[in-house]
Amino acid sequence: MSDSFTETTSTSWFQRIGKSFKGIVVGLCLFIAAFPLLFWNEGRTIKQTKSLKETEAGLVLAKCDEVNQDYEGKPVYMTGDAKTEEELSDDFFPVTVNGFKLKRNVEMYQWVEHEKSETKKKLGGGEETVTTYTYTKEWSDRPINSAQFNHPEEHENPAWDFEAGEMEAKTGTLGAFTLTDSIISKMNWYEPFKVEVPSTPAPQTPAATSEPELPAIPELPSLEDAPAIDDVPATPAVPETPAVDELPTLEDAPAVDDVPETPAVPESPAVDELPTLEDAPAVDELPALPSETTADEAPAAAPSAPAADAAPVTTQTTAPVVPAAALVPAQTPEAVAAANGVPEGYIYYKDGFYKGDPKKLAVGDVRVSFEYVPATETISLISGQQGDTFTPYQTKFNQIELVEKGVVSADAMFKHAHNANSMVCWALRLAGFLMMFFGLKMVFEPLRVIADVVPFIGSIVGMGIGFVAFVFAAGFSLLTIAIGWVFYRPLIGIPLLIVAIIFLLMPLFKGKKAATTAQPAAPFEKQ
Repeated sequence: MSDSFTETTSTSWFQRIGKSFKGIVVGLCLFIAAFPLLFWNEGRTIKQTKSLKETEAGLVLAKCDEVNQDYEGKPVYMTGDAKTEEELSDDFFPVTVNGFKLKRNVEMYQWVEHEKSETKKKLGGGEETVTTYTYTKEWSDRPINSAQFNHPEEHENPAWDFEAGEMEAKTGTLGAFTLTDSIISKMNWYEPFKVEVPSTPAPQTPAATSEPELPAIPELPSLEDAPAIDDVPATPAVPETPAVDELPTLEDAPAVDDVPETPAVPESPAVDELPTLEDAPAVDELPALPSETTADEAPAAAPSAPAADAAPVTTQTTAPVVPAAALVPAQTPEAVAAANGVPEGYIYYKDGFYKGDPKKLAVGDVRVSFEYVPATETISLISGQQGDTFTPYQTKFNQIELVEKGVVSADAMFKHAHNANSMVCWALRLAGFLMMFFGLKMVFEPLRVIADVVPFIGSIVGMGIGFVAFVFAAGFSLLTIAIGWVFYRPLIGIPLLIVAIIFLLMPLFKGKKAATTAQPAAPFEKQ
């Protein structure tokens, strides 16, 4: 089945007009929502800036190896080694690490749908859209729902066993101080954690190279030299155990004097009853001992082999012979993983784990890796001192708590904080502007659709709508930002407000100038 599909859809002019009018509502919502976002962003930025300056003005340089009560409730700057004794274990894999954080990264080889559309306008206001769907296999760290594909057939993605996860320590110290959860949560400088394959000891089994040696078997005598059967002493038969009769009740029990005596178990023949050396047959005349014959299988009149001046022979049971194939320990990747508690289907692979065959990529393959924050880290900290621990320093507007890896000066930490605040501010400004721009375009979209009856005219109207939407979005964004600055910083906000008003009135000035330039020429007079 092909992994690329093309579909062509047509939309009539009336259908487009209906969609454009529905888009007016969405566009107005975007346009209106941009105002509070921009206003709030300016207030947030100014408050954060003032809070950082307030903290910097009252900052105290302190040592982490002692608790100075004079700094209680003040913003302090410290640097030292943060340590933790806590061990973190993953919920699914046999991974345990002594550190502040442990993160599990999961990726699956999945089908990914790529969509590319090309729209052509038709005379009369309709549109024809050609959409190409392409499916590729890629590694992804998030589940992709193949049921939502345009062509899910033969592009199904399996369900995930588990997703990425993160664990963090609850305790830690910085010299004489105790670290809080908020400080540990800011320690996000991860290092790769290498999962080592544990050594699996071979099972203790008997050696398979040789079988246990049996005693040497004497040479069998010939039939002529064999002793007569009558001359061979018979082996005493083992008496059968008498059957146990049903125990009588107490009433029927006979008197003690009437109880018959328990038959004595016949004693085994004493050693001194063995024949003497003179009566013993020669060694050459002894019959061969049957090999691997049990007592039950021996004939009742089997000849015994008396030995001179020797203790009675005891029966020894030898271990069963283990096949050589069973003595080889299972050292396959699957067996090693299973022996160490790895989830079923996963093996150790490249400092992590893998599900599937690494040599043959297939949809559904999973690779798992780990990262961690070591148990000992040098950090620089700005926070409020509270006893032998910390709490974010409360300023007039916000709470301030800064944590960075390594030895970083206080000035550098505040500079980094100001830069981060500025980046967030400009990102939200851009978001507010785009909300206004696309909102206005959706509001004016019906005009472009109506003009698309003639595609050329519709394109010109669309360009005009885009320009107007850009100018008004930029002007209203500046106006909102200026009002925010007037509210929080009047000296900067008032000049900015003037610039925003001029920007909004600029299209009107250009329109009047164009009208003045386009005055009709005076009529021609004959002389």
